[in-house]
Formats: sequence, C-alpha cells, structure tokens
Amino acid sequence: MYRKIFIIFIAVFVSAFGAITQALFVFLLVIGFLIINMKLKPFSQVALNDLESMSLVASMITVYCGIFFMEDKPEVYNSSSSIVRVHDNGLRLNQEMKIVMFLLILVANLTFFFYWFYKMFVEVRIVLLKKSERFYLYFFLCGSKDKLVTAKAIMEENEINEILREDFYALLKA
Repeated sequence: MYRKIFIIFIAVFVSAFGAITQALFVFLLVIGFLIINMKLKPFSQVALNDLESMSLVASMITVYCGIFFMEDKPEVYNSSSSIVRVHDNGLRLNQEMKIVMFLLILVANLTFFFYWFYKMFVEVRIVLLKKSERFYLYFFLCGSKDKLVTAKAIMEENEINEILREDFYALLKA
C-alpha cells in the first residue's frame, strides 16, 4: 500500500521536474522497498517473500533500463536527408545497446513471470491434492495410486519443512 501511495505521490508532485526525475525517484523507491522486504520478510511464507523480491528486482531493472530509453536522444535529420549530429552531450544508444537493454527488461520480467507461474502451479496442485484426491489422481497421476501415496508423503514432508523454515526465520528475526 505504501509503495503505491509513494508512486502516486511521485507521479503527482514530481511531474513538474520531468519524466527522468520521476523515474529516478521511483528507482530509489523500489530499491528502498527491496531492502525493506529483504530485511523484514513481511509475508508469512518464504515463497511470497521471494516473489515480492523478484517482482521488485524486475521493476528495478525495468525502470533502470527505461531511464536509458527515455534519455536516448535521436539523431536529427536536415532537409538534404544527411544525418546531422547534435553535440549537446546527450545520451545516444546504438542499436546493439537498445537491443541489450530491451532483452534485459524482457528476461527480468519473464523470469519473474515464469517463477510466479511455477509457484502458482505448485500451489494449485497442493490445493487439488487436499480438496479433491480423485481429481488429482486422474488429472496429474494418470490414475496411479502408488504415485498418489508418494505425492501425499512428499506434500506432508514439504509442509513440515515449510513450518520448520518459518520457525527458523522467526528465530533469526528475534
């Protein structure tokens, strides 16, 4: 909630100073919230804290690379169609760097998306195993009851490990 409030604050009150300034403020804000998230681990499950950290890193990379795209000064053409370079010491990205920056943004966001998708898939499987064994048995295990017994044992072991991990992190915080 606070992050959204701060971003709205930046959008409204820092807009007079330009888009680059806004982006720099947002970049610093995201770094600050990443540090807070890594220190406090506000969510009750490790996976949620990891997802939040990954989303903040993806946001940070996106904003950082976006600053370069916003600051990139295009080459100016004159009437005879020859390229006239403006010597204002502005930033100019060549085509290779634009591609690298774009790929960096793409990889960061796709990594977050696939990690989120994987975690969601795992959670859906766990919920289905708990709520509807028969559906889980035929949908995920092709009717193999031996695999169902194994899956239940693995799920119970993972739940115990998660409880122990949470207890360990709680001890580290204290």
